[in-house]
Amino acid sequence: MHTELVAEQHAAAFDRALCDRLSTITAVECPGSPPIRFGIKDGDGTVYRIIETTSLQAAVRLCEVLHEMGLIRSECSRIPGRPLHCAFRVSQDLSGQRQWP
Repeated sequence: MHTELVAEQHAAAFDRALCDRLSTITAVECPGSPPIRFGIKDGDGTVYRIIETTSLQAAVRLCEVLHEMGLIRSECSRIPGRPLHCAFRVSQDLSGQRQWP
């Protein structure tokens, strides 16, 4: 799994906790397979981080982690040259109220 901060000025408050959780996901990548890309949005709806993997197992685990953290699926956004399969954001009722570990 690979993650990239694409808009540092938009990094959300939960980003450190997210990166810590991502480091626990282990799966065998599938070389030669096209990547599955996920966008993570800040409170304004800007994609600030892209997470990609070629492992279906890692993609499923990633969705579980995002759900556990209170993120919900959102409209996909387009990043030039990097199509996203889906995007996630913090739900409105959790914005500003959640204490991230």
